[in-house]
Amino acid sequence: MYFGKEGHCNISVLMCSMMRTVLADVYIEQLFQHLMMDYNKSVRPVKNASDALLVKFGANLCRLIDVDEVNQVLTTSLWLEIQWTDSKLVWNPDDWGSIKKIHIPSDQIWIPDILLYNNADGEPHISIISSAMVDYKGTVIWMPPSTYKSLCPINIQYFPYDVQQCYLKFGGWSHDGQLLDLQPIPPTMGDVMETRVDANGIEFQYLELGMGLSFYHESAEWDLLSATSSRYAQIYPGCCGQQYYVDIRYTIIIRRKALFFTVIIVIPCMLIANLTIFVFWIPPREHKITFSNSVFVALSFYYLILIELIPPTSLVIPLLGKYLLFTLFMVCASMLISVVNVNIYRRQGTFYMMPEWMRWLFVRTLPRYLCLKMLDAPYESSTSTSVDQSSSTKVISQKIPYFTGFHNWIRCHSSRCIAESTAGSSFKNDLPMIRKYTLPSLNLPVSPRMRLLSLSEVLFFELIIVVLNKPLNTCICYSLQVQVTEQKLLSAEKGAHMQLFRDMAANVAVIAANFHNTVLQDKITDEWRLMSLVIDRICLVVYFVLNMIAISLFILQAPSLFDARQPLQRTVAQKPLSGDAVSMLGS
Repeated sequence: MYFGKEGHCNISVLMCSMMRTVLADVYIEQLFQHLMMDYNKSVRPVKNASDALLVKFGANLCRLIDVDEVNQVLTTSLWLEIQWTDSKLVWNPDDWGSIKKIHIPSDQIWIPDILLYNNADGEPHISIISSAMVDYKGTVIWMPPSTYKSLCPINIQYFPYDVQQCYLKFGGWSHDGQLLDLQPIPPTMGDVMETRVDANGIEFQYLELGMGLSFYHESAEWDLLSATSSRYAQIYPGCCGQQYYVDIRYTIIIRRKALFFTVIIVIPCMLIANLTIFVFWIPPREHKITFSNSVFVALSFYYLILIELIPPTSLVIPLLGKYLLFTLFMVCASMLISVVNVNIYRRQGTFYMMPEWMRWLFVRTLPRYLCLKMLDAPYESSTSTSVDQSSSTKVISQKIPYFTGFHNWIRCHSSRCIAESTAGSSFKNDLPMIRKYTLPSLNLPVSPRMRLLSLSEVLFFELIIVVLNKPLNTCICYSLQVQVTEQKLLSAEKGAHMQLFRDMAANVAVIAANFHNTVLQDKITDEWRLMSLVIDRICLVVYFVLNMIAISLFILQAPSLFDARQPLQRTVAQKPLSGDAVSMLGS
């Protein structure tokens, strides 16, 4: 087969590349064996034992996996970047086929024992075995991925509108600062560390953007507001003498995305709490207490949910917990008020008399200011008295002296009526004297029920007709045409029907007294019911105002609702990975 001149050239290039790759693999294997010969990974790789080994440490934040508020644990996914110089891993590229870098498993070389000081669970050191890149100058670059669970003090004061500040503290465990000098790697090229002093007077070095965000994935629950780094050189008295240990602390400030909790917890709680207001809109019946119990059970259910979401701490009460606790107290108070109010509403005038100050306050004054209907004829204690069945006879003799008054009137006015008959005097002029002894003198209100009371008046005038033996209109409209003598009156009074009329009048008086007593009792009962409505209306206004104040304080005290800081987003890498600056093969 003939390939031609160009074909032979292509084959030659391909063969050269394959031979070069094979030779490179051979050189890498030989170089690896050469470097690992007599290598002790337990010894710090420095030429002089007293020299400090410079270790550069950096971290790329990949994801905020979880924030466990109950256990106060922050779970993060990081890509670490650790750089140092190993004096034992140095070679001349010209002697090894121009190989300038090689990958060596991390478990076969010395690596700094950098741990997470505030580890909460799992292994505080890097447990993943990955290859480290080593260049011919002895520079080792190790970039292991790792997932850390760190302790994070959760401040639940403003839950669910809270901002949390967590930190990850990395540092050498076995070597102090004179043997292991730990320095942070700026994620952005050109960043310079500034020196600051913290609240305890300790000096530290600070980077505004201390963690790389090139591989960051946004959390569905939290906004990342800040990721700074600080370098501390700290002495631990009572533990490690006077040697200082260097650590790097990454401070992460996160803000909760409150939409979920607002829709699932906050808004339902507010709506249920507002139902407490409408307890006082329900008529004063037993259903008010049942409704209050239902609201109390619903709020208790949400309070149990809140307990499951927050850590069991006695330092502070969360903002939502304060609102729920306040609402629970309000519901309990509404239940007590409802019980008292139903008791007031059920009071009858037969057993309970309203004090005068209550009548003035709740019956005559407050209803007009609360847009409630006033009573048509309020009870007047000065003109009305309570009447019972046992005092009917006394009432008849004192209030309605039908026959005694009638007899006296006849005896006193019979001669005058006869004398004035010729002068045209009218019987009508004496009707006020007759009316004096009739039931209207009781000042009872006119109502359908009281129409029966007019029967006594009818009987009274019928007695006049019987005694005078004249029609009533004749007595009223014309002059008396007959001569009435006392003997005739006395003889008529001794008639067979007079005792019957006396009994009938007495019975009518008893009925009138009973109706009078019933009307008084109904008036007093209506006053108690009006008082109950007034209390309900006052509580409705007070509860509405208190609930609005509670909601306003709840909103105004939440700091994240007024936090205008924009969350950090995933950034484009502004510097190449450390290993990319070193080419594997020479040209």
